[in-house]
Amino acid sequence: MRSGIVINMLLTWILAITMLESATTNEVTGKFIGNGKNAKLAYAWVSPYESWQGEEAFILVLSEKPATDAKQPDFDAFFGNLGSALIVKFTKSGDIFGTEVYHESHEKKPFSSVGPLKLQDIKFEGDIISARLYTGGAEEIFGEETLEVDLSFKAKLSN
Repeated sequence: MRSGIVINMLLTWILAITMLESATTNEVTGKFIGNGKNAKLAYAWVSPYESWQGEEAFILVLSEKPATDAKQPDFDAFFGNLGSALIVKFTKSGDIFGTEVYHESHEKKPFSSVGPLKLQDIKFEGDIISARLYTGGAEEIFGEETLEVDLSFKAKLSN
């Protein structure tokens, strides 16, 4: 009887620690504004990607909805299944070589862009990656729409 209580307590602690680790290692803060409307990106997912010009690379998905059940979070994000989302391919040194944007307020979505988005303060701490993504103000897209990004993220590297 007593061993059952101890086992239940241990399982509860393991679950609590796992949830706490997940909550503290996948964070997104800031703004993702399309045509003047902010979308609250709350979920981060990052995974290794094929190398780019001989350098280690990663793919990042920041989204409104969690990608926990998605087999391919980048694919789901691209087609709006995760709400508004930003997909960024970048190298370990912080060079961005691919960006896909899906913002609910844009008429033309999704779209690919590399130019206006910048990556700053990238850090690798074990299996945790953090950085700031930003545009430096509102950028005009397709001559009639706007995009402004100023997001910081912290995410645990997925396999």
